[in-house]
Amino acid sequence: MRSFMSVFAFYAIKASGYKRRAAIPEKREKYYRKLERINRSPVKAPKLIFPAPEEKLIGGVQVFFFNKGKSRKVVYLHGGGYCEQPVLPHWQLCAQIAKKTASTVIMPVYKKAPNNSFEGTFDFLEDFWRELTAESGSRNVFIMGDSSGGGLALAFCEQLKLLGLPQPKRMILISPWVDVTMTTKIPEELDRKDPSLQNEHLRRMAEMWAGGADLRDPRLSPINGDLSGLAPMTVFYGTHETIILDGRRLKAECEKQGAELDFREAEGMNHCFVLYPTPEGARARKEIIELIKGKKEDKQ
Repeated sequence: MRSFMSVFAFYAIKASGYKRRAAIPEKREKYYRKLERINRSPVKAPKLIFPAPEEKLIGGVQVFFFNKGKSRKVVYLHGGGYCEQPVLPHWQLCAQIAKKTASTVIMPVYKKAPNNSFEGTFDFLEDFWRELTAESGSRNVFIMGDSSGGGLALAFCEQLKLLGLPQPKRMILISPWVDVTMTTKIPEELDRKDPSLQNEHLRRMAEMWAGGADLRDPRLSPINGDLSGLAPMTVFYGTHETIILDGRRLKAECEKQGAELDFREAEGMNHCFVLYPTPEGARARKEIIELIKGKKEDKQ
């Protein structure tokens, strides 16, 4: 049974009208033009985040370090449809993980569509990963991401394999967007249960991020990539988010290809519920913290 706070979150998101507006082409295009203006300006960390992040410009990309100087590292790739900048829950989660795990959490504010396409971000991540692992090694580095950031994290680890570069210790993916073609048929009942994800809006953002590339390219839709030999994955989805259908396809592909996957479905939860200020979100965050600290592995 869902908690009161999760039910409240569902109705609050629904009442915002985001999904309803996203279904109207004219409103979508107006929103993308607005994002294009927003994404030209530097991102500022919210106030009252503790530990406060330190900012560094690396390869023309703003990179924020929480709890800098720790041997264990967590690279966090935030979501937002590859078009939207990080929001308050992203900053809060990074700060919480840094504090609770005594790790350095690193959040690159990678360049977004409509202004930029995926290729520049992959170039940046490759250079950044080479430098990071040269300093720390890779066995004490985690890669995390939510939604589009989760899809990017998985796609990047597939690229690491192709490049012959070391994998992270583990991927932790929150509602990862693994197939941006948006061709999976969504049952009407599931679509009603999801207050935020709108298929045409997602596909349009993916097209801008792709910059003319085929949406089936594994760098965009990592479900089409080689999943064997990647770092172990822990994946969280809610049963009331439409992209869980592609998440279940990912699970089947991992089983087929022998990839190590710890797949979690949270009953009645919506997209990226892990970031919500709810009891269910808090429990998932606690599990993530234990994974990073190694307690979950010690118990197995």
